[in-house]
Amino acid sequence: MGKKTLTLACMFILCIILARAGTADAADTAIMAVDPPLRTVDAPSLSFTINVTLSIAHKIDFFDIYNITWDSTVLELATGTDADIVEGPYMKAFGSTLFTFTGINNTIGTIGEVACGYLTASEANGTGVLFSIKFKSKAAGISPITIGHETYLLDSMTNASWYMDSTNGLQINDGSVNVIPEFPASVLLPLFLVATTIAIAAATLSSRKRRILHNIP
Repeated sequence: MGKKTLTLACMFILCIILARAGTADAADTAIMAVDPPLRTVDAPSLSFTINVTLSIAHKIDFFDIYNITWDSTVLELATGTDADIVEGPYMKAFGSTLFTFTGINNTIGTIGEVACGYLTASEANGTGVLFSIKFKSKAAGISPITIGHETYLLDSMTNASWYMDSTNGLQINDGSVNVIPEFPASVLLPLFLVATTIAIAAATLSSRKRRILHNIP
């Protein structure tokens, strides 16, 4: 089954559930976060991974995340293909899953939707990684990594009227990536020569001090 078909199926299920839905109890809270919240990359053209995590006490059997974005002048997906979005262990630890995503656009820096649900009667809770995104630094600068607030957590198996979103118990913590400029060789060589000169001068001075102290009666 193609990803477009899977996404449509997920959206259909979501619409049915929300049409019947109430809201989460006041005591229900959850945190969805970009992890790490701040990632420093040492230079352009380096590959790295960002995780999207979830921490929740209430059990869920489906999540649907919309519009993950980044600054495409600073970052890009590592390959620009489906291989850059990898399901994490959070849902899989409790049962067989259907993980799907759509709307990858490396030019403007967005993933339109990421969704996951169970193929069997299963539920997940606790803390873990929902999925990972493989990036590559493109240029020096700071890029936000944002999760759209039209994001849902559902518990359709035990309570079809339960859901959680950013206006109803779900806290979304975005992140950022800081790409540091790479020092060119024309800068590194003078710095190396200066550091070497200082080290030699310090060693020479120390040697002279030892000789002077040794010669004092």
